[in-house]
Amino acid sequence: MTAPAARRGGLFDFGPGLAGPLQRYRWMAWITGTMLLILTVGVIVQLAGGGKGIVAIAGPIHGVLFLVYLVVGLEMCGRARFSLVRSVLILAAGVIPGLSFVMERKVSAELAARHAG
Repeated sequence: MTAPAARRGGLFDFGPGLAGPLQRYRWMAWITGTMLLILTVGVIVQLAGGGKGIVAIAGPIHGVLFLVYLVVGLEMCGRARFSLVRSVLILAAGVIPGLSFVMERKVSAELAARHAG
């Protein structure tokens, strides 16, 4: 009897060991990145003399989501066998507005190429 195959074709066809962690990382990179952009806009509005409402709401939400991003990212980096330096760079992308989107695409493309070749 053969083992059940991972989803055939597509980006997440990495087998049972990496497909789940990569998908979770991708989701959290986008969610965390979006919240960081919202928080950045809120800080700019606040500094321009606007209210503190956006920062008061988005700040704690981003903080919690960033912690989830770190856990999910560590799992994915460990399963992908990235070096310590590479892992730190991937995780640090969650604190620079917009960089988590770029890093997510680079990591996904690298793992897809690694799996294909």
